[in-house]
Amino acid sequence: MENCLVRGLILYSLWLLPVSWFDITRRRIPDIFSSGCLLSLIALMIITDCRPWLPSLVSAAAASGFLLLLRALTSRSIGLGDVKFAASSGALLPGLQWLPALSIASLSALLVFIPLLISGRIGRRFRVPFGPFIGIGTIAAALLAAEGFSPAGF
Repeated sequence: MENCLVRGLILYSLWLLPVSWFDITRRRIPDIFSSGCLLSLIALMIITDCRPWLPSLVSAAAASGFLLLLRALTSRSIGLGDVKFAASSGALLPGLQWLPALSIASLSALLVFIPLLISGRIGRRFRVPFGPFIGIGTIAAALLAAEGFSPAGF
């Protein structure tokens, strides 16, 4: 695994801790965490000269834009905090690797919450804290990409 990706994953993981805690306990991701994560990842790329930062910004915008589109199509079932936090996935992962990351995030959230819904432990209106799952998907996609494997073939 390249040194740049390791540093980025460590930095991302440090931001993921408060993001996850806030999202699980309060069902929101404060802007200070989502923008802090994004800006610190971009700063890391600029300072260490690991990757060009402009393609990372484009990828960040694409990841956020994708979730924003899903939010519009699903009657706002995706929170704006999740939309903003997804930008960090785009910044960290090269190219279109944010797409498998969000796919893994969605599948892992389904694996956790569908059984809870079926068992009646949560209702249909339960607000899923999706931020931790974005983190799980991003880390999984980064590790898979580092091994030369991409679940979506990107």
